Amino acid sequence: MTQSRPAFLLIRRLAQFNDEWYADHTLSLEGVNPAGLYASREAAETAARRLSIQTMRGANFDDLEVDEDTDAALTALLDTPGRLDPALREAYQGFQSRQRPLPAWLTDEQLGDLLDRTGLTLFHIIDTRVPAFELALAQSLLALTPGRPPIDLTFDHEDDTGAELDVPRQVIEDSNDPAVQRLNRVTRLFGRRYASGLPV
Repeated sequence: MTQSRPAFLLIRRLAQFNDEWYADHTLSLEGVNPAGLYASREAAETAARRLSIQTMRGANFDDLEVDEDTDAALTALLDTPGRLDPALREAYQGFQSRQRPLPAWLTDEQLGDLLDRTGLTLFHIIDTRVPAFELALAQSLLALTPGRPPIDLTFDHEDDTGAELDVPRQVIEDSNDPAVQRLNRVTRLFGRRYASGLPV
């Protein structure tokens, strides 16, 4: 009998813009964008932090699709005397006001601290159990697919009865692209499909 083992898929945050703020519906969506596959949660969390810091460096406020709670936490950080040195305060104020990106000179420690203090989430982790050979195969398929091809998708805002959905439902077009098929083989282990992003 083939034994199963834990598998942890790191997926990119997919946030939808709702009038003023971004709303993170990633974990409710069928379509996800994989960023890595790991045999332990610790490895997935370490990768999520590393990739988040890379994504933040030099990013603009809207690039990170900041939600209202994260913005409020950043405001509280800026409003608390003595929490930041003058250079950091100026950098974060310029970022929050959308006047400047996060500076490239910020260290990993400073960006990691900003992650911790604001609760900014750029990646999620979903898990399942799969046979060891399936995990190894899926990891190799991801390694063979460094790019993330765009894929056509739209949103249904109403269910089959015409009632408005709290979280719009993705409608993902089928694709014969070999890269998409490889990514789908990975995401289907977790009951999902590949999607490169969200409709605007």
